[in-house]
Amino acid sequence: MNEDSLIAELRVRNLERRDAVQVAARRALPIRPPASLADLQRVEQELNLRVPSFFSRVYLEVADGNFGPGYGLFPLTGATLSLVSETRDKRDLVPDSGDPWHEDLICVCTFGCTFYAGVDCRGDRGAV
Repeated sequence: MNEDSLIAELRVRNLERRDAVQVAARRALPIRPPASLADLQRVEQELNLRVPSFFSRVYLEVADGNFGPGYGLFPLTGATLSLVSETRDKRDLVPDSGDPWHEDLICVCTFGCTFYAGVDCRGDRGAV
């Protein structure tokens, strides 16, 4: 499956669930509409990185979070959990191991119990 067909499949699945909710962190979260290009550009500027093309397309063409793996992708921005707030929190935290969250990673979702998924923004590959 190539990137275009994967994005199309995600869009179809999301449209089927548009009126549904993703249960995350013990609260029902509505599936959000796609983000705007201006929102994505603000996030990239705020975090001083470029979001890899596949993840950009997911946010711009499918939905701005609250769907997908774990408890759902974080919305780009927002008053509570967001890609920006969680990425900043991880950058500011120095874990017991002494290895800080890498500046080129964005925090895209949680699986609960302090398990998070990060996307590597050092290139366009977007390794998770």
